[in-house]
Amino acid sequence: MGWNSHFALAQSCGMSALSSFCSHFCPPQIEITKLHEFAQAAFNGYKSLNLIQIHIFHTAYYTNENILVCAPTGAGKTNIAMISILHEVESTQTMIRIVGLSATLLNYLEVAQFLRLNPEAGLFFFDSSYRPVPLA
Repeated sequence: MGWNSHFALAQSCGMSALSSFCSHFCPPQIEITKLHEFAQAAFNGYKSLNLIQIHIFHTAYYTNENILVCAPTGAGKTNIAMISILHEVESTQTMIRIVGLSATLLNYLEVAQFLRLNPEAGLFFFDSSYRPVPLA
């Protein structure tokens, strides 16, 4: 699995540590207005992609790779799936693309193998430290 495919933050990682990490390793912010019009529809009401979406964006938007995204509920997986599907509809009617989404998936490597995706390009796993809203 590639370095960009598995994103896990230490449970003890506070926001200041996360901010420091992001200032060194996170890609730049992607504003919704910079996307093609068809892609903007998947992000109605948002100003920019979140951290998880930024990491997945290139693969979802610029490639035809099958994708498996494992991230907490509310992390923006559905929006990425929509942008992937809209990209395929916009670019071609003949391509079939698999976009798998899961909030909790312990055997994500086996599922990736079953989907026949390239784990270096299409597998994204984010642990619970990426949960946008804590569970009550």
